[in-house]
Formats: sequence, C-alpha cells, structure tokens
Amino acid sequence: MAGLDYEIVHSLPGRIRLRMPRLRTDDVFAERFQSYLYGLSGISSIRLSRDCASLTLNFDEAFFSPEDTFAQLDEKDILLCDSPLGKESRQLERNEIYRLANVLEAPPKLQLFLGALSFVASAFSLPAAITRGLLVLSSIPIFGRGIRTAIEERRPPVEFLDGPAVVLLAFEGAFLPAAFMSTLIAFGEYIRDVAASRSEAMIDELLSLSRSSAWLIKNEQRVKVTVAKVRVGDEVVVYTGEKVPVTGTVIKGSATIIRSDTAADSLPIEVQAGDTIQAESILLEGKVYLRCTAQRMQLVMDRIMERERRRLLYRTHYQRSALKQGYRIVAPIMFFAAIAFLLSRNINQALSIVCFDVVTGIRIALPTAILSYMYGAGQTGVLIKTGVALETLSEIDVFIFARTGVITSGESEVMEVVSLSASDDGKSRELADVMKKAAAVEYRYHHPAARAIYRYAKRHDIAIVERQNSQLYPGMGVAADVDGQRIIVGSRRLMKSQNISVDRSKEDDKRIRARGESVAYVSCNNEVIGLIAYKDRTRPEAHEALAELRALGMKDIVLTSGEVGESVDATGKEIGIDRVFAQLTPEEKSDLVRDFQLRGQKVAMVGDDVSDALAMAQSDLSIAFNESTDVAQYRADIIITDDDLTHLPRALSMAKDARSFMRQNLLLVTIPNWLGLVLSLTNVIGPAKATVLNNGSVILAALNGLRPVFAYGSSIKKRSDDLDA
Repeated sequence: MAGLDYEIVHSLPGRIRLRMPRLRTDDVFAERFQSYLYGLSGISSIRLSRDCASLTLNFDEAFFSPEDTFAQLDEKDILLCDSPLGKESRQLERNEIYRLANVLEAPPKLQLFLGALSFVASAFSLPAAITRGLLVLSSIPIFGRGIRTAIEERRPPVEFLDGPAVVLLAFEGAFLPAAFMSTLIAFGEYIRDVAASRSEAMIDELLSLSRSSAWLIKNEQRVKVTVAKVRVGDEVVVYTGEKVPVTGTVIKGSATIIRSDTAADSLPIEVQAGDTIQAESILLEGKVYLRCTAQRMQLVMDRIMERERRRLLYRTHYQRSALKQGYRIVAPIMFFAAIAFLLSRNINQALSIVCFDVVTGIRIALPTAILSYMYGAGQTGVLIKTGVALETLSEIDVFIFARTGVITSGESEVMEVVSLSASDDGKSRELADVMKKAAAVEYRYHHPAARAIYRYAKRHDIAIVERQNSQLYPGMGVAADVDGQRIIVGSRRLMKSQNISVDRSKEDDKRIRARGESVAYVSCNNEVIGLIAYKDRTRPEAHEALAELRALGMKDIVLTSGEVGESVDATGKEIGIDRVFAQLTPEEKSDLVRDFQLRGQKVAMVGDDVSDALAMAQSDLSIAFNESTDVAQYRADIIITDDDLTHLPRALSMAKDARSFMRQNLLLVTIPNWLGLVLSLTNVIGPAKATVLNNGSVILAALNGLRPVFAYGSSIKKRSDDLDA
C-alpha cells in the first residue's frame, strides 16, 4: 500500500486483519478508509478498532483480492473518498452515552420476546425475583431508545415515561400490568419494524430493476457489459444521463454530476481529470472516462445511517405536526402525575396518568399506515420512495407531462430519410451516408430518436463507426467528430444556435411535420446534409389515464416538449390535452413549473430524459418510469415500475386514501388516551386498565394500519386470477 504504514497481522482464506497506526490518530483518515472499503465489491463485513489501530475484513475471494487491491491503493484514493457520515453523525458516533444507548436498544423482536416472557411469568405466578428481573430486562430497550431519542432530537422522550412506569409497577408488585405494558409497547414497535422492513425490501428490489451495465473500453472499443464484469483498473466511459457504474478516477473528460452520497436536491458539482467519482453518482452533463478503483458500491450502512434511512422512509409532514402537538402535552402529564401523587400519596394513580401519552401511538400508528400504503402501491406497480412523496402526491393540483417517453412510448421509428445532396445519382448511397453519420453520433444515447436511428442503421446493415469529442445539448441534440468531420444531429433550434443555415430543408421539414412526425437535422461541417423523420406512437393508455386524473380533481394537465409545435400539438389533441408548450429548453421547462408554483399550486412533473431533470428538481413531486434515463430515475420521488400510465391515477387515489387513513389512525390513538387521562385524573381506573386503554389503542391503530397491505394484496391476487382466466 504505497505511502501507507501498515502490517498484516494475520491472513486466512476470506479474512484478513491489518494493523495501521494512523487509524488510532486520524479520525478523517479512519472514516474515509472505512468508506472506501465499503465501496469495494466482495467485502461482507468490516470491523474497525480505533483503540487497537486494527482493521478486520471478511470477504468473498471470488470478488475481492486484498493483495491486488492494496498494491494499487495510495493515500489519495482514500482521502478523496467521501465519508458516508455527516458531521452530526460523526459526533454521535463519538458520544459514549449514545453508543451505550445503541447497545441497550435491543431489536423489537428481542424486546417483544422478553416482554412475553415477563407476561408468562406474571400469569403463572413465578417467583417474584424472576418476574421482576424479566420486567427490568424488558424495560432496558425502552430506556435505550429513550436515551438515543433524547440525544438525536434534543427533547425529553416519551420513553422516559414508559420505562420508569414499567419498573415502578414491577417493584410495586403489579407484575401483570407491568408485563402487559412492556409487551404491548414492544409489539407496537415490532409491527412498525416489520412494515418498514417489508417496504424497504420492496423498494430495494424495485430499484434493482434499473439498468446495471457499463461501457467498458476494451482494445480501444466500447463494449457494453454487466457491472459485475468490471474489475479494478479497467477503463469505462459514462455518458450524459447515466448512472456511474463503478467508483473511479477521471482520466479524461469533464462532467457535471450529483454525487451518490448526497440528497437528490443537492447542488451539482463539476469533475475533471484527476477527480474521483463514487459509484451510483449521476452524470447530468458531459462525458468522462474512468479508471475503476472500486466496484459498484454496496448498500452497507452503520446503525445511524440505517435508522436515518428508515426515518426518511416513513416520516411525513402530517406526522411531524402531530408529534409536535403530542410532545407539548408530555410535560403537563408529568406535572399532573406529580400533583396527583403529592395530594393522594397514591403511586398507582400517578402511574395511571403517566401511561397516557399520545406520542407513542402517533409514532407507531401513523408510520404503519404510511408504510402499508407504500407497500400496497409498490405491489400495484408504483414505487413511492418516501412517506413525504406519498403525502405530497395527495396534494398535487397540476400534472406536467413530458411528451417523449412519457405520453409517447419512447420507442420511435424512422419514417423517412432525406438527403439534401444536389445530385440524384447514388441517392441510396447518400441516404446511407446520412444515417451512418447520424448513427455514429447518436449511438449509446438514451433519447428515443437516438434509439430509433440506431435500430434503423442495424436493420439496414449500416456500419456504426466510432466517434470522438461528443457533446450533448440537452433537449436539442448531439455533436461529435466522425471520420474527421464535425457532425451535429438535432433540432432546427440547435442548427440555428450553431449558425447553420436550414433554408434548403424548409420544404422537406414542412412536408414531414404535416404528417405529425418529428424531424432530426443532420449537419456535416456546418452544412445540413439531411433530415431524418421519426415518429413515436402515443401510449394507448394515455387518454384513459389523463381522464382519470381529471376525475380525481386535477386543476391543470399540461404537455411539454423540446420539439416544435406541430407534432406536439398533434399529440396533445390525440390524448385530449389543451395546454401544450412546445420548443422548451430544460430551463424553460423548469420556469414553467415555477410559474404554476407561484400561483400557489402544487406541481408534479412526469419526466423521462436529461432535458426534464431541471423541471423535475423544481417540482413539488417528480415521477419517472422504469425505462427512463438514470438521471430521471434519480430525480424521481415516484417510479412507475411497469411503464403503465394508468397506474398514476391509481397511485393518486391511494395517496388520498392514505391521507384519510392517517387521520383515522390518529383518532384511534388520541380519543382513548384523552378519555383515559380524564378517568385516571379522577382515579376511576388504575395502572392495569390504563395500560390496556393506552397501549391497546396503539396496537389497534397499528393493526388497522396494516389493513391496506392485505386489501391491496387481495386486489392484486384477484387481478392475477382474472388474467389467468
């Protein structure tokens, strides 16, 4: 390992332990070295001991070779690697009390097991020492969760009510209420954990459907391979709109990217030769050649990052508002409990009052409902990435659709090739030359016109030669050097922006557009040499989907495109959209979204391509398809996984149902708690009944929250049976 001081303590097949003094003294280096290793394929676990300055790796020998990796690794590779932990997370990791809380906070399944054991011990009147010990053990995770919450959220947590209540009831000899309370608390946490785990697994599975390939440079040729075949040291090329397949160092080119370890709304950064790009980053503009330094980043998170991911999964504005109100009554409850004890000297009455916080119910019942609807949506073909996205969908007023790849199928066909040569001799050769140049420039781009040109060239046995110095003009076209000539393929607007005359093509352009077809211009060395007419068929379900959106109360449905008006207007009329905006640049699409927002409306942008990325980022909610470009999928809050537009109104209907369902669940936990609080203040009920009323309402709401899972599961099975029949 060049430039690094280390020694191998021991090495076994699939396991190696290193000692590196710098791990003990350099926080930044230790974090980034661990992050770098997390990005390598084949590593199953990493154990870092700062005190011993040692690092232990367990790995799969088929995918990871310590000798090969460490031989090529230097300090720059490590220090350029972004740490997966933010500043606050690093502070938490160094907080000894917080680390202790993580140890005390057992998984909900274990807490439920301990609570059930204590309940059995209480029910069968086992010796008091055993029952009391089990109750204390079952309360430890509650205290651990409370300490962690207090440090993370900087507020007194409700666990500081629940935990002491269990312990006090246990030492008062009220074993059955204490055990019942502990078991119900654990059961509520377990239900939410199960719902979150299922939703996370579904999201990971659906996201894995996206393309997992790379353009490998091999013998000076570009070869498309699966990411698993890319090795450390290989050279790959990444184009605009694509996801970076491997972690690597830029050896040529420059680009604007969004890093994989930042939020989707983060500002893009510029990279050039010598910079390192993490796998999973997105190229917004440009093209880069990378030398692979680590294979595709695995989803390996420490407990802090995993917890944060889960919290983002189910948090909504409605829940945060409800929690805020719930936390406001915690202090009054503690005050009334203290007053009741001072006046009556009755610890049971005080414990009964303490039981009735609504925060626990809100924290379990609302996320369970959200996660259930997210899971149900996923089962019906709509991947909703977060609870906030589901909540926002229910509030949308305006849908803006990109034409290409959204309203149309994205699978264009070349209808005609026009050569503008003055000679009629050798016309077929000249047409082939136009397509040869166009195919060379468009090859490996995702735009429907590019794919149509490529398919036409392959179908007519037109050789596709290599290009150099390619440049993308988002929403307009592409330019590159082919056989020493500068070729530009794109819109009429692109030609005019490059000062290329289109006068010779006006009649052909007019004739093609009269048929409702789109036109791609082909220029060679600043002179238009041909036109390519192509047509993208409208999705057959588009008219039905838009009609259903209107029925659900959409105020505006808008169609946008970077193409000229005739073909866009024709598409709008075909599917029944009156508001059509053509010839928009990516910036103008974003401005259009902003215009609606300034009127107080919430906007959803349904996009497919790089040219839609800015508008998707500006919108309140962004939606893409499974076949959309990587950049569109990255920007999207919602992905329609089977490319059926009719799933969009179904998802909107589900989102509106989810909003009503959250309110229903909130009532299920608040009404019994307020009633119980009044009864306990008047000393009508004791701890046992208070426990049943409080925690029972939480379990009831949590189980109610799971109903959408079974409801949508049944509808899916019925639809599948209908199709089979």
